[in-house]
Amino acid sequence: MTGDFTAPKVLSLDFDDTLLDGSGMEQSISRTCDFIAGEISIFSSSEVLEANGKAFSDYWPTIEERWTLGLIDSASVGREIWRRTLSACDCTDEVILEAALKADERFDRDVNVLFDDVEALIDFAVHHELRLALVTNGPSDLQRWKLRSVGLEDRFDALAISGELGVAKPDPRIFQKILDELDALPRDVWHIGDSLSNDVAGARAAGLVSVWLNRLGRIPRGGDAVPDIEVVSLLQLVENLIPLYT
Repeated sequence: MTGDFTAPKVLSLDFDDTLLDGSGMEQSISRTCDFIAGEISIFSSSEVLEANGKAFSDYWPTIEERWTLGLIDSASVGREIWRRTLSACDCTDEVILEAALKADERFDRDVNVLFDDVEALIDFAVHHELRLALVTNGPSDLQRWKLRSVGLEDRFDALAISGELGVAKPDPRIFQKILDELDALPRDVWHIGDSLSNDVAGARAAGLVSVWLNRLGRIPRGGDAVPDIEVVSLLQLVENLIPLYT
């Protein structure tokens, strides 16, 4: 870490791909496709998976913004994607659709896990009496379900979910929500996230210290927002924070 930084009073955290490890989602979708193939018999798992990929790529761009802003809930989106998947496999049976949705939810829960370094950061924050905030893009039903499933729903002093506020990162107004709720000054808040366009750009626009969590070692492109701090893990962030509290 370079530059002069004072110890933060609040750590603001992104959720997906920062705290929540989303690498298992492909496995969850594949398992649901396996389930569907077993139910309808006439299509293989790979054919159902291909149909699902096309259903998602055709439908998602038409509703992504509304989904992010809470104008359409995640359950409705999932139902429509799986309905389109089944339709492409010549299946319009509502009973099979309902069974597929339940299977998908069950498999999603199985892969909903935190990165191994999350508890270390939370423990550090608790030990040093730092307040924690969550700033996440997505619909209320999905984000709160995921928080509950990994045991984090009650671990934050402030929550800002785009689907509940009608504004999304990188709009600085979503960060202002946690500043107002915690009565915090922007310079006392560090926001940590994996996205240069949403987390870093949004935090900088709101006056927060921006921390880019670059787990995958990505190389920034020209025009990308420049973070105040870059780390490859939350453990490295803790190492950077320790000297500020000694």
